[in-house]
Amino acid sequence: MNFAKRMNEDVCSGCDGFIYDYCEECKIKEGNKMKELISQLEILAKDERKRADQTHGDRFSSNHEAYAVILEEMDEAEFEDKVFRRNLNIVWDKVKCDLDPLNNWKDLHDTAMRCSAEWLQVATMCEKAMEVEQ
Repeated sequence: MNFAKRMNEDVCSGCDGFIYDYCEECKIKEGNKMKELISQLEILAKDERKRADQTHGDRFSSNHEAYAVILEEMDEAEFEDKVFRRNLNIVWDKVKCDLDPLNNWKDLHDTAMRCSAEWLQVATMCEKAMEVEQ
């Protein structure tokens, strides 16, 4: 049984379930799903931008400031990524020992959401940086 079928993915019988092995029709379907998700993220980014503008002003004063803010946001995202990886290793250790990682799945979910929020802030600040006057 191929990976896609194990994961109950909606791909044709000619695909093995990995994006690089999808047929052209399935690549288009997968691409459309990603475009839809990115479109939803753009809406969240706009909301985050409004919040950030109210708190910190609507423009960076220089490219240096934009770089520093983006670097800070990226540092926070990478911290959450490290926490996620640590928690994932804990889950794997439990799985290998046939222990139930039920509580750890919630930790992973919460950390992944925080990480996603941090990367959304990075994207938002990148957009804001495009508006720096030269």
